[in-house]
Amino acid sequence: MSGGLRYDIRSINSKMMLGEEGGERFQAFSKIFSNVSASLGATHAISDHVSLKANIARGFRAPNLSELAANGAHEGTNRYEIGERGLKSEVSTAVDAGIEITTNHIDISIAPYFNHISNYIFYNRLLGSNGADSLIDGVPVFQFNQQNARLMGIEARFDVHPHPLDWLHFENTFSFVRGKFVQPVDGSHNLPLIAPASVLTELRGEFADVLKLFSNLYIKVEMNAVAAQNDFFAGYETETATKGYVLFNAGIGADIKIANKKRFTFNAGLQNIGDVGYQSHLSRLKYADANPVTGRVGVFNMGRSFTARIIIPFEWKL
Repeated sequence: MSGGLRYDIRSINSKMMLGEEGGERFQAFSKIFSNVSASLGATHAISDHVSLKANIARGFRAPNLSELAANGAHEGTNRYEIGERGLKSEVSTAVDAGIEITTNHIDISIAPYFNHISNYIFYNRLLGSNGADSLIDGVPVFQFNQQNARLMGIEARFDVHPHPLDWLHFENTFSFVRGKFVQPVDGSHNLPLIAPASVLTELRGEFADVLKLFSNLYIKVEMNAVAAQNDFFAGYETETATKGYVLFNAGIGADIKIANKKRFTFNAGLQNIGDVGYQSHLSRLKYADANPVTGRVGVFNMGRSFTARIIIPFEWKL
């Protein structure tokens, strides 16, 4: 068993600042946030191969300065953000459990979790009286807000490393999470910026020594399958659905030895082999204006790309 208890006090002091027109751009204010964090967990080994885990925790997060006092365009996300000085600290109560099975050939872990968050901080789009976007200097306006919320999900891992093929690894990771407001916001129960379900599969070969020239050689191929996100925050037309996608990646790397001594490390990778056009639901650039060349709305993620890296260690003897 393990546990902990902590008390935090945080303060923020913001000074007044005038805008270019001489008017007040930021008000002066002071805030003090304090709260208690605690956790209690336990692990029980049923046998040499099976373990059970459980944990309960309480934590908090004080709102940051941007959430409290922002008043301007965020160039990185093409949003005009307005803070809310009345925000309270987020307080979460989380419960999670898990089972782990470990053998000579396979490893399996399953971990469901539930998290209730009081005063969950999020942002929503501001709409005008006509239902269209509120704009300041041509930039859509977003305001920080808060509401009670719940998160629930599961993470699972399944790894195969069969003997006597110690060099072979087949690793699979699955994750799923749903976020809900306790009370709907503009008719929407779904939290913003919640990742869809995904599966990451990797087939990897690792070799300690090859031809006396390479050590720690690895070769891998990956498949990353991401489901569509149709449970999006539709309140105030803040988010839209995002299509699913499947990406394939590959990589190779090794330590290079000369005169039986490691001289440098080489890695190379090929990402998005199929050159798939996709958008991440967590991307804030998904809602940028239409591309005049392709006609597609928003910024898409990276297409096919190749990376190579050489790491050269330097050593001195004194």
